[in-house]
Amino acid sequence: MSDSDLEKIRKEIDGLDSKILDLLNDRARLALKIKKTSTGKTPIRPEREIEIVRRLSDINNGPLTTDAVRSIFTQIISSFRDQLQLDRPISVGYLGPEGTYSQEAALKLFGNTVQLHPEETISAVFRAVQAGTTQLAVVPIENSSEGAVRETHSLLLKTDVNIVSEISVPVAHCLLSKDKDLSSIKRVYAHPQALGQCRTWLATHLPSAIHVPQKSNASAAQMAANTTEGAAIAPKKAAEIYGLNILETAINDQPDNETRFIALGNLKTKPTGSDKTSMICVAKDKPGALYQILGVLAEGNISMTRLESQPYEQGQYAFYIDFVGHRDDESVKLALEKIDGMTRICKVLGSYPAELNKK
Repeated sequence: MSDSDLEKIRKEIDGLDSKILDLLNDRARLALKIKKTSTGKTPIRPEREIEIVRRLSDINNGPLTTDAVRSIFTQIISSFRDQLQLDRPISVGYLGPEGTYSQEAALKLFGNTVQLHPEETISAVFRAVQAGTTQLAVVPIENSSEGAVRETHSLLLKTDVNIVSEISVPVAHCLLSKDKDLSSIKRVYAHPQALGQCRTWLATHLPSAIHVPQKSNASAAQMAANTTEGAAIAPKKAAEIYGLNILETAINDQPDNETRFIALGNLKTKPTGSDKTSMICVAKDKPGALYQILGVLAEGNISMTRLESQPYEQGQYAFYIDFVGHRDDESVKLALEKIDGMTRICKVLGSYPAELNKK
């Protein structure tokens, strides 16, 4: 390609950029009109935002990837929402400190213009959103290799907030340290879930190292930054934030490792046509109780997508169930009424838009 051909392409790009800017300003003017309505005064509509991104992803003909479309339009929506329509940016709590996968999930869901509030524990994240200190919260609920995040499940039963959105984030753990020699590592700091996700790698490469559980992988990186002969399991980004060396990358035992996160808020989302509902049930103490609950879903032609159990009281379990549909759908509404009548506890945790590409 000659210099003149390159210059021609650049001029075409400049012209398109000007058109894109004009279209964005047209969109901004419409957003300001919405601000004057009652809907425009609502802090956030997660279902509407995901509907927009889902529609655009469905009609995308490339070469932009679906991830690129989602990233671009999530940021556009975030900028319009937080800088034009609302008096102040949306506040989002997450398990901190800076550099966690929870932070990454929050930014992917709500864009870079939100005000992020790192908390030291998952329970602190729950407390903040329930008290209204933050408008939303993002917490991990399950990992593809280690399963349910038990603390999140317990807090969902005890806390009156709704699940309003979900997202899965690929997890590629790195081993970070001030040292540059793997053989010098005697302690490994990490969240218990990360230690479990890297169990085989650690046993093979650092069999004598002591495992030191931390509240988050980013706090593990902080520990590694302030000690010798120690390393942290954390995202690659944490190395830059805390001034650490990357000794190894992708040390998780499963290469397709990912963590599912949920967003919580004191609001209820409306149906989008592609939704999920989460609930917790504590069955009555009688034979076949769980079978009967699941039978109600089957009778209503409702597809279950997830089932987890966790001890509730002596000899009893709480069952965490995800299924396709919205609580306002007639079939779901009827099923929930039936299940409520046959259980000790039936708590709907929320109906929310299903994750993109995971309907």
